[in-house]
Amino acid sequence: MAAHKNPNLSILQLGGGPSMTSSILSAVAKNPLETPWFSNFVVADINASVFHQFDKTFQAWGPLLTSTVLEGNLTLREQKLDPASFDLVIAAASFNQQNLKTEFLKDVQNRLHDGGLALILESETDVSRK
Repeated sequence: MAAHKNPNLSILQLGGGPSMTSSILSAVAKNPLETPWFSNFVVADINASVFHQFDKTFQAWGPLLTSTVLEGNLTLREQKLDPASFDLVIAAASFNQQNLKTEFLKDVQNRLHDGGLALILESETDVSRK
């Protein structure tokens, strides 16, 4: 729905791996040859092994889809991701303490444009490490 309202959507995916990337892509574009409903899609994860096959799997998307490895010792706010630069943040996260969850949600909000949306999915991937 967000892509219908804003066909130039800027998306940040935190965690979730290639299967989550494929699911999101299927919702915002049928294939790389069609005009997608996004202008920028960044996939970020603290697990570098997630990206082992990433470039090969998603190479057809070209510069629309990029990946970055997050540094596990930094908060999301401290990562090399521009503040207020995304319309949609989709995060697969696992929290073992409420204060980590609160801080992570603040950091996600910091990455969103005004009026941006966040979707947090509980999973086994921990993207909230400090």
